[in-house]
Amino acid sequence: MKYVLFVMFLVSPPAKSEVQVWTLQSTVSMEFASQPLCKKIYDEIESAVATTNTIKTRGWCFPAAGEVPNGDKSMSFTPESVLPRNFQGFRLKPR
Repeated sequence: MKYVLFVMFLVSPPAKSEVQVWTLQSTVSMEFASQPLCKKIYDEIESAVATTNTIKTRGWCFPAAGEVPNGDKSMSFTPESVLPRNFQGFRLKPR
C-alpha cells in the first residue's frame, strides 16, 4: 500500500507582538511505500523549519486514493465526509 504525504507551508512576516498572520505559501505532496516512512520524512521537514518563527508546516500522511489499510473502511474518506455541508473556511493556529 502506498501513502501520500501532503504538506502545507505557511509563512508570516516577523511580528513584534504575539499575534502573527499566517498565509499559505505552498503545498507539496509525496508518495511513500509505508506510513512510518511518510511520518519520518514529515518529521524531518518539520525539524528543518523549526529554527525560524516565520515558517510553519502542517502535514498529513494518508493512504493513496482508493487504498484502505487492511480493508478498514473507517480510514477511507471522500471530500463530502471530511468537510461539513456549510464549510466556508478555517483558521489555522500554528503550534
